[in-house]
Amino acid sequence: IGHTGCGGLTAAVEAYLSPSAYMVMANNPSLRSIVDGAIAPVRAAMEALSAVYGADVSQRRGFRAALIDLSVMLHAAVTASVLEYTFRDVLGEHLGVVYGVYNLGNHRVGLPAEYRSEDNWNPGLFAPFHEPDGLPTLSRRLAQSPFIEDLLDRA
Repeated sequence: IGHTGCGGLTAAVEAYLSPSAYMVMANNPSLRSIVDGAIAPVRAAMEALSAVYGADVSQRRGFRAALIDLSVMLHAAVTASVLEYTFRDVLGEHLGVVYGVYNLGNHRVGLPAEYRSEDNWNPGLFAPFHEPDGLPTLSRRLAQSPFIEDLLDRA
């Protein structure tokens, strides 16, 4: 479970957008470990935002917040997929891995809803992806959500 506005993922986004920022955190092994493990989801989030909203998406007012929260969602999904793959022999048929994101705004675990709703949030826990193209597919789907679209338009 991740959470919106995560500080660790914010640091990863900072390192992605400004590689010199990585050197500032390089002397903190705990933070560096989080950032190193989050770069792939951050990049997937950036690629999805650019694919859905265009190459100039970074000029939108709420770009950073949208990139951070989309990265949080993808990091949770990737982590769940990796855990399920790593422990598949131990899990058997009665145990599984799920993921979700705790939304600090509405205090519910879930993911963004595909269609507009009261708070644009779909509560629940979700199964990890298994397909080779699972990350880019999930990235684009979440990037298209009203939740992310609304973040992009916030000041």
